[in-house]
Amino acid sequence: MSLQSLDDGLLGQVLGRLPAPSLCAVTQCSRRLRRLASEDQGLWRDVFRRDFPPYFSAQQALLAGASWDWRGAYRTRLQHDSNWRQGQLAAPAETLRSHTGPVFSTAFLGPPFQTSGLALSGGVVGNEERAELTLWDIGRGQYEGVGRLGWQLSADCMANLKGIFHVQQRPGTTQVVLCGFGSECNIVSIEALSECEPLDTSDTLQLLQTLQQTAQQAQQAQQAQQAQAGQQAPPQAQQGEQQPQQQASCAAGQRSASPSPRAQASVPRVAAGGVDGQLTYQMMSERMSDLCNWVLRESSNLKYSAVPREQLPPATAGYGLRTDWVLCGHGGAVDLASCQADCIATVSFDGTAKLWRVPSERPPAGSVTASVGPGQGPVPVLSAAATYVDAPEPGASAPPLCCVTLAADCSQLATGGNDNQVKLWDAERAVLTRRLLGHDGWVWHVMPLQDDLSTLVTGSTDGTVRFWDSREGCGQVGCVHIDASSPDNVVPVGGLCARPDGRYLVVGSFDGDMHILDRRQQKVLHSFEAHSDRVTRLSCQGDTILSCSFDGNCRLWQF
Repeated sequence: MSLQSLDDGLLGQVLGRLPAPSLCAVTQCSRRLRRLASEDQGLWRDVFRRDFPPYFSAQQALLAGASWDWRGAYRTRLQHDSNWRQGQLAAPAETLRSHTGPVFSTAFLGPPFQTSGLALSGGVVGNEERAELTLWDIGRGQYEGVGRLGWQLSADCMANLKGIFHVQQRPGTTQVVLCGFGSECNIVSIEALSECEPLDTSDTLQLLQTLQQTAQQAQQAQQAQQAQAGQQAPPQAQQGEQQPQQQASCAAGQRSASPSPRAQASVPRVAAGGVDGQLTYQMMSERMSDLCNWVLRESSNLKYSAVPREQLPPATAGYGLRTDWVLCGHGGAVDLASCQADCIATVSFDGTAKLWRVPSERPPAGSVTASVGPGQGPVPVLSAAATYVDAPEPGASAPPLCCVTLAADCSQLATGGNDNQVKLWDAERAVLTRRLLGHDGWVWHVMPLQDDLSTLVTGSTDGTVRFWDSREGCGQVGCVHIDASSPDNVVPVGGLCARPDGRYLVVGSFDGDMHILDRRQQKVLHSFEAHSDRVTRLSCQGDTILSCSFDGNCRLWQF
């Protein structure tokens, strides 16, 4: 019996059982088969769900019952897969500039946030022990002449952290766990603020003129010092001609040349919504092209690079931060947190891992509280439900821990540290159940490929990514050297994340590069020059990667 002799109903059932390559080939046999396959969206929906389960679930969550061209979505998904395999970016990599110091962590935010593509990046303010946190709106795309939108969240309710090592969303909530340079962690809520009016154009122009005038004054002061030292300063008339040209260039949104002098005169930094501080003339001279177009909305912490006279993006609201709980108990800086349901696991340089159970209600009056900063009153303290420590002998110090991951059912956790070991713990009994040996350097990352932690992938300062079967009687099942050019060339792993289906891994290294690994082939497919300094963290959402680095920037990569 030929396919042509079947009625449409039976033919559709046959097509639905075919693997995707055979389906595409068969539909080229006749016009009727092409028409049937094109019209049967249910057929392509089932094929999409069968071949790309994680992406199907994400797409379903976005659709919320709306109709969808599943055949077109399948073709698009195949193109994305090809981009990963060939190392082809769907768009040029973007640099997101906001931080004034190193950026230590970044993470995409998922439901229940209404806007898809929100991401957080956290670090420190310059060389100070002060936290800096930025919320990026990546999903909305770029505004012409404006760029990506970002909100610098107020540090007044997280002053106790002294900087941010790691950010992690609590699943299904608008809360985020912030791990700090101190011994505490904060559970904070990200809230949308009320709508606000855009900054008036005349105020913007006046601000830019003030920046230029201050820069000119600093330039003249340094030229005067040079003249006293026997160096001839440029004629004053020539300086007077340069100032109006620079102001006009900034007002038109064009990039002007950065002034060469590096005098230490300071100018006011644009401040609103709890964002304060000063910007030195040295910093302004380095980033003049960005600062000339830097605008903040009144009554909001929204900031973006915009031409002053251009139509401003919609003021759909800014975002604010409120600390709900403080996790107290560690004796050193808290490196990382892993969240599942109402449980949070943390690790610290003090050599301990801790498990915290977050209650659904606020504590009664009179409970222990802590101070988090001038922007908020006392905040309730949460004590650890369990502590995990592997001291070599009674009274000895345990080796510092660097990473942790928590099983989906919170029954066990895996940690890694500077003793080169991966350790699995029974969460309820607080007992060490297994050690995974093989790394020759600090285990900087541990990531599950299965919810029950039966399959793990780790990254280390020994320059390798290793794959593990953590079940009893098993062990290491694969090892990839990030830099295979020489066995003696060790490039420590700084960041590690996986595509939603686990097929490809993304690795960031201490030399600033980013690498794409094929999990099945267990080899590096492609490498990119990502940052000018060490890559600290990576986060993946769909086919989009966000990287951050010691160079103070985040970069957006889309495959």
